[in-house]
Amino acid sequence: MDFDPGVKAGGVDYSQVQLAFVTKNVFGPGRDFSSIEEADNLCIQAGADAALPKTRWRAIMQGSAKDAERSSARDDVVIVSPVYVVTGYLIAADAPSFWDAGQWEWNLEVDETGHLISSDDPLVWTGVPAAGLPSADCGNWTSGADTDFGWAGDVNGGTNWLHLQQHRCTEVHHLYCVSQPDDAPDNMGSGTGAGP
Repeated sequence: MDFDPGVKAGGVDYSQVQLAFVTKNVFGPGRDFSSIEEADNLCIQAGADAALPKTRWRAIMQGSAKDAERSSARDDVVIVSPVYVVTGYLIAADAPSFWDAGQWEWNLEVDETGHLISSDDPLVWTGVPAAGLPSADCGNWTSGADTDFGWAGDVNGGTNWLHLQQHRCTEVHHLYCVSQPDDAPDNMGSGTGAGP
């Protein structure tokens, strides 16, 4: 798939929207990444490898440690415009509808190359706990031990897209990646709504 900034693909002017994808590759905490910033870098690399027209990407993840670099995914991943999958289908028109999968137009189930994620391998590391349940983030993403756990979402999960269940940190899963506005601060933290 060829992408050019400012060129309409699938009827969408990619220079005017935010893009999102699920990494086609899977990653293990404590091995492939040991922080949320390193997960962001995996998103950046995936976007670059696919020649996507955006260069600033963030992983939709959070940590639970007191000094976690990102304690709330919703507050630290900036959504200021409509969000589309890379194939040109609208996921959500704004931040509130993006964070509420019940309002999605299209599931976030497409990888950076435009292919659907297999239903046999739909899990995505997030660290976002289901309401009322304890946090779990593989030791703030530093642990790959089978005695540690992290929350994972499901690309087919609808409202469970962020928090289907906890999984052992020895496992490998995908990452959710969202492009960030050029004027968003590097440390983000300028959230666009309450959330996980």
